[in-house]
Amino acid sequence: MTAATTESGQQQVVLPQPPVPDRDLEAHVMRVLQAGGIQGESLREMAKAVATLNSQGFRPVRVFPKGIPAPDGTWFQTLIPLNDASRLIDILRQLPQIDEIRIFPKGIPRPDLLQLDIGLR
Repeated sequence: MTAATTESGQQQVVLPQPPVPDRDLEAHVMRVLQAGGIQGESLREMAKAVATLNSQGFRPVRVFPKGIPAPDGTWFQTLIPLNDASRLIDILRQLPQIDEIRIFPKGIPRPDLLQLDIGLR
């Protein structure tokens, strides 16, 4: 995973493999979480929250169940350019399901990307 600069001068994250198409994302996330033991209405709500994050420009790198031994939430992992960090406040307002955000700076000697691990319940 690297950062690239577009013609307009904005940074964007370049993934090592193509992302799941938007139209298939919610179904894909539901299959992954269901295989991890999450069922019922919470499964649909978490998949919808992941789709909302994706539509807001937070592309999922990895989505997986949260909770041991009985999963009751989801981890959503994404990478964003450092200058997009201010958008996190808007996302927190839109998704009350977010119960935790972990931020890891990526890049040496100066971080140019942030890895976000967003917990949903």
